[in-house]
Amino acid sequence: MFEQWLSGVVEPREERPAYESALEYGDFAVALPLLQVAVNAGDPAARMIYGTMLLLGCGIAQDTADGMAWIRQAAVGGDLRGMMLLGGGLAAGLHVPRNDEEACFWLWMAATAGLIEAADALSDVVLRSPDVVGIHFSREDFDALMRVMKPTRKGH
Repeated sequence: MFEQWLSGVVEPREERPAYESALEYGDFAVALPLLQVAVNAGDPAARMIYGTMLLLGCGIAQDTADGMAWIRQAAVGGDLRGMMLLGGGLAAGLHVPRNDEEACFWLWMAATAGLIEAADALSDVVLRSPDVVGIHFSREDFDALMRVMKPTRKGH
């Protein structure tokens, strides 16, 4: 890196959103307006964070229904953590009605992108409701994913 700096050839770093630093320091008064700009601009990661803040009532009045709605938007926008949280919420009936079929869709998306926690949760849902296999993925694809991801829960 030092040699690159000397030669003037330094790869530009991706800038972190301004709200991230404020959140790291727990400065919600500064973070929230910055986060809302990113949310309104359609940033899936910002929508996931905002939804989580609403779910927990962290720096903002708690609103679980609105929080899950923002997390759903994050998932639809491609945020892996949003997919995981939405799938987990649907699987558990947490702040949304329980829906194993939709839970499997979101958990499958997150697991196939590499989130081991999503593979764990997906495995639990399939064990509880084996008839969900074949709707969004085949038994062969599920078994292959489980071999690759090696969920961490015993008995899977």
